[in-house]
Amino acid sequence: MYILFKFIFGALIYLGIEVVWDGTTDRKMGLVGGLAFIICGKYDEWFNLPILALWMLIGTTVVVIELIAGLLWNKDYKIWDYRKMPFNYKGHICMFFYLLWIFPIAPLILWADKII
Repeated sequence: MYILFKFIFGALIYLGIEVVWDGTTDRKMGLVGGLAFIICGKYDEWFNLPILALWMLIGTTVVVIELIAGLLWNKDYKIWDYRKMPFNYKGHICMFFYLLWIFPIAPLILWADKII
């Protein structure tokens, strides 16, 4: 039950971030957020890494999950489209959002995992 709660929390936070940032979201992206929160929230327990390396691992994990989701559900680019963003890969991920996952979001994921 505890993992389900964390999954739902991560999903709702992820969907909320998308709505605030872009004004819209797709419910499938809640799966991305829930899965990412469960996995990334444990990294500080699983790995003994310097904090910046830990944040980079979290950012990389989220972006890889987003890439998989994009390749599965966003083939027509109706959910999101990063093709015009610099340093993008197939329009599904880009460096700008990777950096946002590393710096403001990764510390929040670790903090939120501790208080839940």
